[in-house]
Amino acid sequence: MASALLLLGVASASQAQQAPATGTIQGRVTSREGAALGAATIRLEKTSTGAIADRDGAFTLTNIPVGNYTLTVTYVGHSPYSTSIDVAGGSIARLQIILDERPSGTVVVTAPRSAYRVPTSSTATKTSTRLIETPASVQVITAEQLSDQRADRVNDAFDYMTGVTQGGGTRAQAYLLRGFAVDDRFIPYQIDGISGGVWRQHEPPAAIIDRIEYLKGPATTLYGATQLGGVLNYITKKPKAINEASIEVRHSTYASQFSPLGAKNSVSMTADMTGPLTDDGGLLYRVIGNHNNTTTFRQDVEESSFDLFPSVAWNVSEATQITFSLNINVDKGRWDEYLPVPNRDLSKIPDIRTRINEPADYYWDYGWGIGYMLRHTLNENWTIRSVARRTARIDGRQLFEFAGLKSDGKTMKRNWRDQFNERYYTYADATIEGKLATGSLSHTILGGATLGIEDIHFDRRNLQGDSTLDIDIYNPLHGARQLLPPKPGFDRYFDNDYIGAYLQDQITIIEGLQVLLGAQFTQGLITHEERRGELLFNKKNSGISPRAGLVVMPIENFSIYASYSSSFSPTNAERENAEGNIDFKPELGKQIEAGIKTELLDGRIGLTAAVYNLAYTNALSQTGDKNPNGNTVWVQTGESRSKGVELDLAVMPFDGLYLSAGYGYTDARVVADENAARVGQRLPYVPYNAGNVRATYQFDGMLQGIKIGVGITGMDARPTEFRTSTGAIFSLPSYTRMDAFASYDFSRATLAVNINNLSDEQYFVSGGTARIVPGAPRTIRTTVQMRF
Repeated sequence: MASALLLLGVASASQAQQAPATGTIQGRVTSREGAALGAATIRLEKTSTGAIADRDGAFTLTNIPVGNYTLTVTYVGHSPYSTSIDVAGGSIARLQIILDERPSGTVVVTAPRSAYRVPTSSTATKTSTRLIETPASVQVITAEQLSDQRADRVNDAFDYMTGVTQGGGTRAQAYLLRGFAVDDRFIPYQIDGISGGVWRQHEPPAAIIDRIEYLKGPATTLYGATQLGGVLNYITKKPKAINEASIEVRHSTYASQFSPLGAKNSVSMTADMTGPLTDDGGLLYRVIGNHNNTTTFRQDVEESSFDLFPSVAWNVSEATQITFSLNINVDKGRWDEYLPVPNRDLSKIPDIRTRINEPADYYWDYGWGIGYMLRHTLNENWTIRSVARRTARIDGRQLFEFAGLKSDGKTMKRNWRDQFNERYYTYADATIEGKLATGSLSHTILGGATLGIEDIHFDRRNLQGDSTLDIDIYNPLHGARQLLPPKPGFDRYFDNDYIGAYLQDQITIIEGLQVLLGAQFTQGLITHEERRGELLFNKKNSGISPRAGLVVMPIENFSIYASYSSSFSPTNAERENAEGNIDFKPELGKQIEAGIKTELLDGRIGLTAAVYNLAYTNALSQTGDKNPNGNTVWVQTGESRSKGVELDLAVMPFDGLYLSAGYGYTDARVVADENAARVGQRLPYVPYNAGNVRATYQFDGMLQGIKIGVGITGMDARPTEFRTSTGAIFSLPSYTRMDAFASYDFSRATLAVNINNLSDEQYFVSGGTARIVPGAPRTIRTTVQMRF
């Protein structure tokens, strides 16, 4: 026995002498909500050793000499993290690193990357993927950009987004994506990756949004019934593990030839509180309240909105996180149908301040929503996610609406409208993501199921007009009275339900060569019931929406990609054929896209260049006839195409200076239509050319805290759907607008001044139904934010 112990001791001593003198550090970087922070920067202080986390937030540092080190992790928009770590010979030190969002208004310079750019996104693939490795065009508007613009609502950022233009309506998300107007049948945006926004008359307030991720092109493969031109994914602000509170007050006024300084004032206020509810940080909260009281430059037009957005994040364990959120919205104001265009001649429009609606015409819009987000890590390779939201949107309006100009070119016919709408939406999505290898191939597998239940009620309780409601557009004399007895319009109920299952595989064939394959099978059911008649019919649709992509990286930080994507949308239940039913095929979208992406000089230069061809088939068009139900006859012979080029450039030549530019060329036309005269026409409100440039500079040294910026945005002429007296298509004129801002960050406060439309350019942002919407004149916005 003694001999055996002696031999064992000698062997142990020998092994100790031969023990490796280096070790390994492995880890994963995530946000407090569990999202992988790909491209986070990891470094060992006082050494040359470091790494960039992969798209799953994972990193490995090898051959680290034995000893004690300080490891630091940084990521844009998050507070730096440092920890002491002992490296033992032949061992692997494993870390789970969680980064908190950086407190608002603070400036932390940890790397040359700009807070105007993010390296990863999950919107295009529902997995955390580096943008340069994503076979699709994705544009991200960060919290820093929204803050610098002092945006009231997220659509304030649209002018600096390539491929997004204002559309043909006056309210209710009236914009276009890659040439195609959004459809109010489907909520035209996602909230944290799922439908269910509570706003209708306006876009969500910027106060609750952390960033905007715009996936361009059809996206049914992952998101079910969506908009043809793309997905706008609004990522909301989440609870933080640090106590933080802020109050922001913003004052706006006009200083132009139409509105003297101080004549029209608006005020908005935002309160934002967040922090831990428990000592161990397992339960976090955030409450954001936002109130806007807006007086526009238009005569007697005032709007008021209130949003409350509380949320709670529960870190059940290191493997499980769940976030609950509630959203309440109250939005109301005076209805404004803007400006008629006599004979489609802009020289004949009234003064841009003129409001032809009656002073008491109004709208109201109430919404609420409740939802949850769940993430559970099964092991280092597999993760389950689930998200669901229930939303209600109830709105109404009473107004004297435009009904067309008489032959004298100045007398507007009007109808008295009293309407009530209610919409109830339930959406759910569940996925499982995993990593596996088959031979030399590496796979990131995503499987999921999605559900949408949409119950909609439209009640036109009064819709009628006569000559007593006529009004002079140049000298409107108000005082019209409601017409009695009421003349009911229609009372319609629609149920749009769909369920889908999808599968996606991101395959790494060899280093620098990746393939994406995916498809969704969707089953939809539309039911239309007419309460003031005898209509009751339904229609089932089903289809498969495939997707494919290829990414080639011949050198580091440079990629070439190509992709195919598709969309599947049930037809609009309001539209009937000659027999009086909705027996139409689903509307389909197909897009082919190719481009290049770069992240050169450690992320200081970023470029995305894309070309695309987007086709919309099975589109509905009117015949002008009436069916037995007395409704307009629609036929399904339409097809439209949008072809274009888009460029997005971001340059940070040196720390503190950020330059960006975007350009889009869009040729969107009708290819087939029941009306042969429309074939070849450009799609309404789509400019050939649109672009923007922006520059911001953040001072250092003695002037640290000061930031200045300027932006220019514009587009060329946009055709409408109307013709002039000569038969030519009436177009909205081109315009160029300049914005500027300056801000100063104190230790606990920020003071900012933004001037939009610096040169007081008169321009028109959109139009519709023979009327146009003028852009706001020069606007001065002053913001004071206090942080606690």
